[in-house]
Amino acid sequence: MVRRVAAFLTDAWVADLANAARESSALRGAAGADTLVLQQVVRGAPGGTFAWHLVLGPGTAEVHEGRAARADVTLTSDAATAAAVAAGRASAQAAFMTGRLRVGGRITALLEHRAALAALDDVFGAVRARTTFPVDAGTGDGDAAAGKAAIGDSPSRSRSDREEAG
Repeated sequence: MVRRVAAFLTDAWVADLANAARESSALRGAAGADTLVLQQVVRGAPGGTFAWHLVLGPGTAEVHEGRAARADVTLTSDAATAAAVAAGRASAQAAFMTGRLRVGGRITALLEHRAALAALDDVFGAVRARTTFPVDAGTGDGDAAAGKAAIGDSPSRSRSDREEAG
């Protein structure tokens, strides 16, 4: 099945992630008997803050737009860093170590669910391959102006964040 290309941090991109998660038998069982909720908050995205979250639980793998009611772990960064990490041009670990990525919540959940997190790269790799990223996503070295200019044409903000700002 051929899927349309979606721009990073758009409703279509989140829908593509949701389809990939839903279709993955590896993710549906990855969290075991637990439920794990991972959330990403991207500041400085076109139109403001963009948020999405992943829910892994017994027999389920779901991706939703907006902030989770209760996230185990929240990853927060600027748009340039988020794009660089998502495109594979920078590592989340390096972004964290240099302060460009903040991790909040129950950080031990990341260690407890290492296998589930490893499965994410395999499942979302196909989405990454067909996603358009800002041309100047670079390495997410904090050049927010370049990142914003490159992403500028994308009308992307999660529904909940649009309502918050409205």
